[in-house]
This record gives sequence, C-alpha cells and structure tokens, in this order.
Amino acid sequence: LSQEKQELRRESKNIQQESKKWKDLYEKANQQAAEIERQRDEEREPPPSAERTGGKLRMRDFEDIVKGAFPNLHLMQDSLETVYYGLQNYRALMHILARIVYVESYNGRNSMKNARKWREDRFDKEWRIYFCKESGLLGDKVLALIGDKNSQSNDTDWLRANPPESCL
Repeated sequence: LSQEKQELRRESKNIQQESKKWKDLYEKANQQAAEIERQRDEEREPPPSAERTGGKLRMRDFEDIVKGAFPNLHLMQDSLETVYYGLQNYRALMHILARIVYVESYNGRNSMKNARKWREDRFDKEWRIYFCKESGLLGDKVLALIGDKNSQSNDTDWLRANPPESCL
C-alpha cells in the first residue's frame, strides 16, 4: 500500500510538471499570436492620405519621423503634442532640430540666469525651443522643450523647477 502511494505521488508530480510545461507553451504561443496579429494590423493600415487627414500627418507618424530623424533627442513634457496640434508647417521645426542635434558648434542663446546650460532659440515666428546638450559632441543626448511664445514664462518656470542634472 505504501509503495502504491509513492508511485501515485511520483505520477502526480510528473503530471504537474507536464501541466506546467504545457501551460508555459500555451502562454508563449498566445504571446506570439498576439504579436503576429499586431504586425498584421499595422501592415493592413493604409498610409495616411491628404484627404483622410486634412493634409496633416497623423500624430503617430509625426512622432516616428521626429524620433527616427533625431534618435538622441529627448523632448520633454508634452512638446511633441504641443507642436503637432499648434504648428502648421513642420519645416522650421525640423530645420532647428537638425541644427541643434547635428551641428556641434550650434548653441542658440542663453536667456535663463538660473539654468546656465539651457539654451533658447526661436522658429516659425511664434515658437521657441529650449535645449540642453550634455556636451558639444555629436551623438550626445539633447534635451528639449518646445512651446509657443504665449507659454514662455510657464516654460522657463518649468525648466527651472525641473532641471535635468546635466543642465544645471
């Protein structure tokens, strides 16, 4: 009788291990299926057309373009959304971002007394960008905050209150 109990326990343990293995396989297969479905949905989605978007990029496409063109750029707060919904022509923005990120000697102007490393520049008449380079070397991280001229005092207050360590 005791030998039968031991045999049953061994068999029960083997069944539990086998059950765990099948459960793990099932979860992995579900994750793979979800990823395949997500990729298929992205492939099916038609590219934006001027008729569907009113001549404007979708936010997700705009974000992909900015992140792809400037991988070392980190836009702070809600800069990307602010520009997306407020700026009509992105050419000036892309030009100033390229100068900030890819021109070593480009520094803009220093307009903030308590945050020496923050620099400022204007683009498209009513827009400002505040930026900080960790160093002047290409490839270093660049932090930026974008706002319109009506939000200047709020932006500078926010930058002083939330300075990244490298920009103090």
